[in-house]
Amino acid sequence: MTEANDAPPKREALIDWLSCTVKVGDALAAYLLNLFGDAVEATGHGASGYNTAMKTPGAGLVAWGGNKETMLFSFKGKTLGWLREQGVDVAQLVKDVYEGGAHITRLDVAWDDRSGSFTVPEFADAVEAGEMVSRWRVWKVWRGLRGYQGYTVYGGSAKSDSRLCVYDKAAERTVSGEDVEGEWVRVEWRTRREVAMAVAKLIAEGNLDAVAAGLRGYCDWKIPNPGDSNWRRWPVRPCWVDLLGVVRRKLEVEKPTCTMAGSQQWAETQWCNTAGALRVALGPVSFTQWWQEMVKSGDEDKIKARLAEWGVTPQVLGSGLALEHAPAIDD
Repeated sequence: MTEANDAPPKREALIDWLSCTVKVGDALAAYLLNLFGDAVEATGHGASGYNTAMKTPGAGLVAWGGNKETMLFSFKGKTLGWLREQGVDVAQLVKDVYEGGAHITRLDVAWDDRSGSFTVPEFADAVEAGEMVSRWRVWKVWRGLRGYQGYTVYGGSAKSDSRLCVYDKAAERTVSGEDVEGEWVRVEWRTRREVAMAVAKLIAEGNLDAVAAGLRGYCDWKIPNPGDSNWRRWPVRPCWVDLLGVVRRKLEVEKPTCTMAGSQQWAETQWCNTAGALRVALGPVSFTQWWQEMVKSGDEDKIKARLAEWGVTPQVLGSGLALEHAPAIDD
């Protein structure tokens, strides 16, 4: 399966959001910037924790400065649509970003059903009836909010690295003033962090079908069989198979390796502003005393576990003594 670019068939799949961070000065950063040429506009302010930002066509974002020599590229669906109009193969773009060493923070893939084989209210009813065999334990159904007449169904929490969103795309477009003919249901898989990297890997391998199979591994729409208590033997709804294919697979998500350098970078990014403010407010001496007491108060077992992840053996063990040698940050 390739990403749909031409006139939409009854069903299509497309990449609908791509966000990543790239090192400043990296060739990949220059490549991503060059995609837009002069079609960017300075915002005059920062964004997403960065000091400086620019807008791209389609409300996309490029930001840099003040975040450990990285740049943020955030391309929403409209931005990716604009890139398609310029002749960019978005699946190839994801491949370039993934293989270029970027850290992909969000990647959404959507499947559109234009056949009318199911509606969002039917999907919502199926969720409430327990027909969804899913790794998501949290489901929410929204009806008619803010003047929007369609339904929206969410699988997974808003903070999850993997979330499903099923909504009435025709109703959304109609509310925005467009004339839409026929049914249009969008099934959107919103992934972040490690799950996004796993999905990007499949796309880089040229396999959007495998992404659809991975979504089926998270959620399958079944036809309940009252005579069989084993839901694994229940048949799958034909409309779900038509949309995502016959294959169901478990998405292989690599657990991030915890390194001392990575932990240092995380601590510097998360703590630098607050620590700097505390040092000014308390004064260098009081701040250093507070810092040492805070470090000593850590849970020794958890500290040992983290040291083991780093491959570091503490020189002194027992009753918090391993923490006595925590350096003062002013040393």
